[in-house]
Amino acid sequence: LSLGRIHPHKGLETLIKAWSRIEPIFSNWDLKIVGPDEVGHQKDLEILITKLSLKRVTIEPPMYGLDKDILLSKCNLFVLPSKGENFALTVAESLAVEVPVIATKNTPWAGLNLYRCGWWIDGNEDSLVETLKMALALPDRQLIDMGRRGKKWMQKDFSWQTTCQKSKEAYEWLTYMF
Repeated sequence: LSLGRIHPHKGLETLIKAWSRIEPIFSNWDLKIVGPDEVGHQKDLEILITKLSLKRVTIEPPMYGLDKDILLSKCNLFVLPSKGENFALTVAESLAVEVPVIATKNTPWAGLNLYRCGWWIDGNEDSLVETLKMALALPDRQLIDMGRRGKKWMQKDFSWQTTCQKSKEAYEWLTYMF
């Protein structure tokens, strides 16, 4: 699954090209791209999918709220091939529901490697192909374990309790300094 705005900056063209190189190898996997079309980019991607004769790639309208949460929790892998992000909440949301993530180094998610809950990779097609091959070949048990580690990381560093505590400490520091 890749979830988010369908925009050239999101690297979806790279993902589709990478998928074209692995689709014949992993016949039991599908790629689903879900999100709102921006600047007419969906049409460009649909043309590319047709040109590459891909059979197991779909582009679907955006989902929100509970529908989005259910979609995320049912996928086996989340991919963010973005050319740049300041946070990418969809990564945190995926990890929170125990879904391993592949994200490019153009995003701030180096912890994917550190916490062994995904892959933080270069944003080029070859890197994405190699990582997808590795991820899709893993036994289900390993993907589940990665997802669990991701959820623990999100609870540790991004829970409301942790966020509130960090905010409190920042305000206390400011009060002390000034």
